[in-house]
Amino acid sequence: MNVLRNQQRKHSTFVFTYNGGQLKNAGAKGWRNAVKRAGLGDFHFHDLRHTWASRHIMGGTSLYELQELGGWSKADTVRKYAHLSISHLHSIANNVSSDTKLTQKFMQ
Repeated sequence: MNVLRNQQRKHSTFVFTYNGGQLKNAGAKGWRNAVKRAGLGDFHFHDLRHTWASRHIMGGTSLYELQELGGWSKADTVRKYAHLSISHLHSIANNVSSDTKLTQKFMQ
């Protein structure tokens, strides 16, 4: 997030630029060289969209809201992008109230 914040207002329209202009090909040599210099391994520009969607979902953004923010026409597509981390799932695994009859039945 700090990297993105540091890019604010450096260009009037684009966050990611190349030589001061629009980044036209995210898989181009400049991107690949930057990924290599950063030691990110098998990392693609498109991976940022998955990360963005996943963090929104884990932060409480609804699927409908995320669909609108991401410009996806189908909810199925949103679910392909937004992934829940293991630690997030672990933190919510015990959200079910233990005083319900259904829960008590399965706990026996």
